[in-house]
Amino acid sequence: MSSGIWLSTDKGITWKCVTADLPVENVKKIQIAPSNPKIVYAASTVGILKSENGGLNWKFTNLNILQKLPCSDRQKLNDDRTLLTVSPRNENELIAAVNDSLYKTVDGGLNWKLIKADWLCQFLEYHPGSGEIIYSGGANKKTPNAFSIIRSTNRGNKFTQVTKGLPDTSKLLRLHDITACVSLSDPDKLYVTIFGDAMVPTTIKKENKRQMVGTFLVSKDKGKSFQLVPQTNNYRMIDSHFSLFHPYSADENKKEYNFEFMDKSFWQGNFQQVGWATAFAISNKDPKTMVLAGSGAALSTDGGTTWNYLRKQGNYHIHGDIQHAKIIGNDVWLVNDGGVNHIDLQTRVQTRLEGYSGQDLWGFSTSFKSEVMAIGVDHSGTMIYDEKNYGKDWYHFGGGDAMTASVNPFDDRYIYATPYNHQIIKRPKFLRDEATSVPSPISFGYIPYRNVEFHPTNIYSFYAVDEDKPHWRYDTCRIVFTPDNGKTIDTLLEFPKKAYGKRVRLSVSHPEYVYAICNKPSIVYKSIDAGKTWQLITPDHEKAIKYGFSDIVIDDRDPNHLFLTVSGFQNEIKVLESKNGGQSWSDYRSQSLPKNEILTAAFQRGTKGGIYLGCYPGVFYTSENLNSWEPVGKNLPYSSVNFLMINYDKQLLRIGTHRGLFETSLVEENSPKARFALNKTKLPSGKSDEWKVFFYDHSAIAGKGSSWKWEFPGSVQGSSSEQNPIIDYETAKPGKYSVRLTITDSKGVSDSFEWKDAIEVKYNYPWNLRERKLE
Repeated sequence: MSSGIWLSTDKGITWKCVTADLPVENVKKIQIAPSNPKIVYAASTVGILKSENGGLNWKFTNLNILQKLPCSDRQKLNDDRTLLTVSPRNENELIAAVNDSLYKTVDGGLNWKLIKADWLCQFLEYHPGSGEIIYSGGANKKTPNAFSIIRSTNRGNKFTQVTKGLPDTSKLLRLHDITACVSLSDPDKLYVTIFGDAMVPTTIKKENKRQMVGTFLVSKDKGKSFQLVPQTNNYRMIDSHFSLFHPYSADENKKEYNFEFMDKSFWQGNFQQVGWATAFAISNKDPKTMVLAGSGAALSTDGGTTWNYLRKQGNYHIHGDIQHAKIIGNDVWLVNDGGVNHIDLQTRVQTRLEGYSGQDLWGFSTSFKSEVMAIGVDHSGTMIYDEKNYGKDWYHFGGGDAMTASVNPFDDRYIYATPYNHQIIKRPKFLRDEATSVPSPISFGYIPYRNVEFHPTNIYSFYAVDEDKPHWRYDTCRIVFTPDNGKTIDTLLEFPKKAYGKRVRLSVSHPEYVYAICNKPSIVYKSIDAGKTWQLITPDHEKAIKYGFSDIVIDDRDPNHLFLTVSGFQNEIKVLESKNGGQSWSDYRSQSLPKNEILTAAFQRGTKGGIYLGCYPGVFYTSENLNSWEPVGKNLPYSSVNFLMINYDKQLLRIGTHRGLFETSLVEENSPKARFALNKTKLPSGKSDEWKVFFYDHSAIAGKGSSWKWEFPGSVQGSSSEQNPIIDYETAKPGKYSVRLTITDSKGVSDSFEWKDAIEVKYNYPWNLRERKLE
């Protein structure tokens, strides 16, 4: 994915990650030292980094949280307030904003001094021609919605607040964003935008409603005072500074202004997303050329008085959530959550750079045996990996803000996904072909990190959490079940109104045992009849209920032996254990875990209580052979582990994080545990191959050196040594037939699973014909 710092030396055609060996996650700002282009600094959520060779290699300065890695604590530098600015005259002098404080170094990052505490910084800039003047905007920690602009004239040793010409701070109920820009082309000017919520009377009913407002200011005297930048057509000024720029309320006279990007004001950038994404840039050559962007991008060539589309009409649309902009000569660079875009100011043609993408992984799952994987990618679509059929390319189904991506672990042709809307995808056999899809009757939720739970013996049967409305607007979540690959849906359990349905888990060894979790309120449910009836097994534990539950693990040996993980960045209670199906609970080794939030968990079949925890950050493991939870693996980025997948065939643990997919060897080997699924249990069934049954092995066994022995009484073949056989019951008499699988690993250890009366032959016309002929 996009973790870390990336370098292009050919104007964005190709990219290379230059921090692949460092635990870097989000990077909020990169700045080349103006006095020495070989020195580059970067502000990341793990700490401040430095390169001494033009960005080829990086190391952390001493302002970092490396001592907390890989997974000893949740401490992380704030995404929105981790910034830096480098002195234009001294490559070793810089100011950094970290969480709620400003720090300064004069020796290139070896030593840092706290220069301002309790400061929620949103922008930080040196005057581009002075090594003395520093600007910063933000808010005091005690009053986070009362914005301030502060200024230093002695290299950051002392800051004073600027008030002249600034708006009334009490006007905003909530401060969204302060963005500022200075430019070498006019170094004494400082431009500032301020966005937030305010109570605004509507134009028709004259009712006060909370709406989004903004202002665009300039200082022409090195930040001493400010004045409004005149606009030709601001949408409704509500006082001398702020104007309503995005009228959400239906009770507004929207006909007064044309909001189709033609009103010639900078509001046409469509800034409904300024709460989390605003970018502002001034040309390094022409101070009258500037770009302002939020979810759209607007261009001014007259110093901010009139604005128009940045890109030409009809070109590829720039994805919203634009975070940063830069104008170098005729080149405009926009960085958004989806990647990097380039616009040529002469032609106004916009190009998305394909070698780099700014994306998060929001969905991940794998098949049991075939190495098929599927992911959902924020700002991209559902993507599918099948090296056997596609090579080492990922098949891109399409979509945007893709979320859930669940592979049918047996029949891996089917993907249950949310490329944007919810779909059941049948993937193509070859990379050159097109996939097909149908709308899913199940709403898997918006960025839910939930599981779709597949039945361990029936390949097209699965459980899921369903929502009644999309995009966090749900009123009700419920547990649903489909026996026929989504053609029909049964509601098994409805959670309390507005409760968040978190998990549904199934016992592999006893699939009639089903468990479910919801939060707000925190409730744990249990069914021993495949979801027909439910009982409450919520722990009587005040702190665990306060933090909520993230997952439940079922021991493969006993469906009543349970492990319940507790949410929250805390070390009060982490994991609860029940040995009696939830009648009572006790702490399970919580003292050996750090504060890291537990996000998901998985049981390793064939072990003595082997459990993996996926956390933010890190992965942990314990079993009855160990005395505590132990960290697993190395080289993980500082990211959340939302998905855990165990590949028994390769003996690998695969995890899905925001920053990509990673794998490591399983901590302990597991004994073989036999299990299989099939595509149908009643014959005849279907118009073609109606007497054939497809069997899918999903035993917990390493593939190398292992063997499979199947017994199929009544079938044509009678037995098989294939791993996934197709068995013909054309000659079977009407009746019920059992199936038995015995697996043996490379060490000679065996295990068997017998499904009594698995196949029911109701009527066999060909068999009856043969009986008559024999008579």
